[in-house]
Amino acid sequence: PQSSPAPTPQLLFLPTGDYTIKSIHNRYLCREEQHYVANRTSAGRWERFTVTRKGTDSSSGYYISDFKGQYLDVKATWFPYANNIYGIQPRDKPSKNDPGNSSTFFIDPLGGNVHSLKVNWGTWSLDLWLSAEPSGAVGMQQHSRAWEHFTIVPA
Repeated sequence: PQSSPAPTPQLLFLPTGDYTIKSIHNRYLCREEQHYVANRTSAGRWERFTVTRKGTDSSSGYYISDFKGQYLDVKATWFPYANNIYGIQPRDKPSKNDPGNSSTFFIDPLGGNVHSLKVNWGTWSLDLWLSAEPSGAVGMQQHSRAWEHFTIVPA
Protein backbone atom coordinates (compact mmCIF):
# COMPACT_ATOMS: atom_id res chain seq x y z
CA PRO A 1 0.00 0.00 0.00
CA GLN A 2 1.10 3.51 -0.77
CA SER A 3 1.69 5.72 2.28
CA SER A 4 0.01 9.08 2.45
CA PRO A 5 2.16 12.20 2.70
CA ALA A 6 2.83 13.64 6.13
CA PRO A 7 0.31 16.31 7.10
CA THR A 8 1.42 19.90 6.69
CA PRO A 9 1.80 21.59 10.10
CA GLN A 10 -0.92 24.15 10.72
CA LEU A 11 0.31 27.61 11.60
CA LEU A 12 -1.44 29.31 14.45
CA PHE A 13 -3.77 32.17 13.71
CA LEU A 14 -3.56 34.70 16.52
CA PRO A 15 -5.65 37.85 16.35
CA THR A 16 -3.71 41.06 16.81
CA GLY A 17 -3.59 41.82 20.51
CA ASP A 18 -1.61 41.87 23.73
CA TYR A 19 -0.17 38.61 25.03
CA THR A 20 2.16 37.26 27.69
CA ILE A 21 4.89 34.83 26.64
CA LYS A 22 6.00 32.37 29.32
CA SER A 23 8.99 30.05 28.95
CA ILE A 24 9.05 26.32 29.72
CA HIS A 25 10.85 27.36 32.94
CA ASN A 26 7.65 29.08 34.11
CA ARG A 27 9.14 32.58 33.69
CA TYR A 28 7.74 35.44 31.60
CA LEU A 29 9.53 37.07 28.70
CA CYS A 30 10.34 40.67 29.64
CA ARG A 31 11.76 43.78 28.02
CA GLU A 32 14.56 45.31 30.06
CA GLU A 33 16.69 48.32 29.08
CA GLN A 34 18.05 47.23 25.68
CA HIS A 35 17.48 43.48 25.75
CA TYR A 36 15.03 40.73 26.63
CA VAL A 37 15.06 38.20 29.46
CA ALA A 38 12.70 35.44 30.59
CA ASN A 39 13.08 35.60 34.36
CA ARG A 40 9.88 37.17 35.73
CA THR A 41 7.53 35.19 37.98
CA SER A 42 4.53 37.45 37.29
CA ALA A 43 3.35 39.47 34.30
CA GLY A 44 3.05 43.25 34.43
CA ARG A 45 3.49 45.99 31.85
CA TRP A 46 7.06 45.00 30.89
CA GLU A 47 5.97 41.39 30.28
CA ARG A 48 3.23 42.23 27.75
CA PHE A 49 3.81 41.97 24.02
CA THR A 50 1.66 43.00 21.08
CA VAL A 51 1.39 40.33 18.39
CA THR A 52 0.47 41.76 14.98
CA ARG A 53 -0.26 39.63 11.93
CA LYS A 54 1.83 40.76 8.93
CA GLY A 55 -0.52 39.78 6.14
CA THR A 56 -3.94 38.32 5.60
CA ASP A 57 -3.15 34.84 6.93
CA SER A 58 -0.86 33.10 9.41
CA SER A 59 1.62 32.09 6.69
CA SER A 60 2.62 35.77 6.44
CA GLY A 61 4.04 35.65 9.96
CA TYR A 62 3.75 38.07 12.86
CA TYR A 63 5.53 41.05 14.33
CA ILE A 64 6.00 41.01 18.10
CA SER A 65 6.48 44.36 19.83
CA ASP A 66 7.16 45.20 23.46
CA PHE A 67 5.57 47.79 25.76
CA LYS A 68 7.92 50.50 24.40
CA GLY A 69 6.66 49.84 20.86
CA GLN A 70 9.92 48.26 19.69
CA TYR A 71 10.02 44.99 17.79
CA LEU A 72 11.75 41.73 18.65
CA ASP A 73 14.49 41.33 16.06
CA VAL A 74 17.21 38.72 15.44
CA LYS A 75 20.82 39.87 15.79
CA ALA A 76 23.81 37.78 14.78
CA THR A 77 27.34 37.93 16.14
CA TRP A 78 29.74 36.40 13.64
CA PHE A 79 32.82 34.47 14.73
CA PRO A 80 35.27 33.25 12.06
CA TYR A 81 35.74 29.48 12.18
CA ALA A 82 33.37 29.13 15.13
CA ASN A 83 29.70 28.90 15.94
CA ASN A 84 27.79 32.11 15.42
CA ILE A 85 25.65 33.48 18.21
CA TYR A 86 22.11 34.56 17.41
CA GLY A 87 20.45 36.90 19.86
CA ILE A 88 17.32 38.96 20.09
CA GLN A 89 17.25 42.74 20.39
CA PRO A 90 14.75 45.62 20.29
CA ARG A 91 14.31 47.38 16.94
CA ASP A 92 12.44 50.64 16.29
CA LYS A 93 10.70 49.42 13.13
CA PRO A 94 10.09 45.88 11.93
CA SER A 95 12.50 44.71 9.26
CA LYS A 96 10.01 44.50 6.41
CA ASN A 97 12.42 44.66 3.50
CA ASP A 98 15.69 43.19 4.70
CA PRO A 99 16.65 39.84 3.15
CA GLY A 100 16.12 37.88 6.33
CA ASN A 101 12.92 39.45 7.65
CA SER A 102 14.56 39.31 11.05
CA SER A 103 11.45 40.74 12.75
CA THR A 104 8.99 38.23 11.23
CA PHE A 105 8.03 35.40 13.58
CA PHE A 106 6.08 32.27 12.73
CA ILE A 107 4.09 30.93 15.66
CA ASP A 108 3.81 27.14 15.51
CA PRO A 109 1.28 25.40 17.80
CA LEU A 110 2.63 22.53 19.90
CA GLY A 111 -0.55 21.75 21.85
CA GLY A 112 -2.77 23.79 24.14
CA ASN A 113 -1.34 27.29 24.56
CA VAL A 114 2.25 26.06 23.99
CA HIS A 115 4.01 27.29 20.85
CA SER A 116 7.39 27.79 19.26
CA LEU A 117 8.39 31.16 17.79
CA LYS A 118 10.48 30.80 14.65
CA VAL A 119 12.25 33.29 12.37
CA ASN A 120 13.33 32.30 8.87
CA TRP A 121 16.45 34.45 8.93
CA GLY A 122 19.12 35.71 6.56
CA THR A 123 19.89 35.23 2.93
CA TRP A 124 20.38 31.51 3.68
CA SER A 125 16.83 31.17 5.08
CA LEU A 126 18.15 29.82 8.36
CA ASP A 127 15.41 28.71 10.75
CA LEU A 128 15.98 30.08 14.26
CA TRP A 129 13.74 29.60 17.29
CA LEU A 130 13.31 31.93 20.26
CA SER A 131 14.90 30.22 23.28
CA ALA A 132 14.94 30.82 27.04
CA GLU A 133 17.56 29.27 29.28
CA PRO A 134 16.87 28.36 32.94
CA SER A 135 18.97 31.43 33.92
CA GLY A 136 16.50 33.67 32.06
CA ALA A 137 18.88 34.44 29.17
CA VAL A 138 17.05 34.76 25.86
CA GLY A 139 18.47 34.07 22.40
CA MET A 140 17.84 32.18 19.20
CA GLN A 141 18.65 28.50 18.53
CA GLN A 142 18.85 26.43 15.36
CA HIS A 143 16.49 23.81 16.80
CA SER A 144 13.16 23.59 18.59
CA ARG A 145 13.40 21.65 21.84
CA ALA A 146 11.96 22.21 25.33
CA TRP A 147 13.76 25.53 25.92
CA GLU A 148 12.20 26.84 22.71
CA HIS A 149 8.61 26.21 23.87
CA PHE A 150 6.48 29.07 25.19
CA THR A 151 2.97 29.49 26.56
CA ILE A 152 1.24 32.40 24.81
CA VAL A 153 -2.00 33.71 26.33
CA PRO A 154 -3.94 36.99 26.04
CA ALA A 155 -2.69 39.58 28.55
